[in-house]
Amino acid sequence: MTQIDEVLERPETAAPPEPRTDTAAPPRLRLARLLDTSAAGTLQRELRLLVGDPPSLVLEADHVERASTASIQVLLAAEAALAPHGGRLMLVDPTPSLCEALVDLGLEDELERWRVTP
Repeated sequence: MTQIDEVLERPETAAPPEPRTDTAAPPRLRLARLLDTSAAGTLQRELRLLVGDPPSLVLEADHVERASTASIQVLLAAEAALAPHGGRLMLVDPTPSLCEALVDLGLEDELERWRVTP
């Protein structure tokens, strides 16, 4: 069973995730405006804390101005960690620039699978 830590290579010094108290709704994360290479590590840590039960994750993507390959790889790794548990990654209202970055990487299928309307 693939865990997000295995996929995202959890560093030994990372703090353990805090338990969530509201498990009825999937956790939500508002993505940063700049998902560049320097933001990938922060995104990785934030997603690691949110992946669990329920196994789905909602990402608010309505103000992403730029997305790098490194940050998109983190999203792909999160999806890989969620999938074995029947979960899914959901992008709420992704911006044209985020959509373009995904398409430029040949990830049209992932974009269609992840995109949800608010």
